[in-house]
Amino acid sequence: MALASMLAKNAELVKKIDEMELLRDGGADQSYTMTLNGVVDAAVNGGVENYRTMINGKFREENPEIAEDVDNPARPDKRTLPSRLAESVTAQLKLLERGISIHKTKVSEAMAPLAEVMENNFYTKLVPQLEEIIASAVE
Repeated sequence: MALASMLAKNAELVKKIDEMELLRDGGADQSYTMTLNGVVDAAVNGGVENYRTMINGKFREENPEIAEDVDNPARPDKRTLPSRLAESVTAQLKLLERGISIHKTKVSEAMAPLAEVMENNFYTKLVPQLEEIIASAVE
């Protein structure tokens, strides 16, 4: 479920960022800002933090029933769940970096104040948090 959510959100980000890149400077309507800000806000407010124990392997101690499910020999696809989740978090970080960089020039004047807050939250709060989570990934 967590992996599916991350993959779906990453696909949405790719689509929005690719669309935004084609806009004239200052031409991004509110939907572009809200899409990026929604991901940044959710992550800053604990969204991705919920995946930490899966990524760092501590779910084995804290939730043995999940470990049992992940290790189920009948479901070998689940064994790679922690590493695939870490990869999707890494991908989302790169997508957000790209999106925020493009957004700087494409943001409409009306959304500029929110964009500034979003960018600040991204670089001061989210990037360090995601880098720490990614660094804790179990091989």
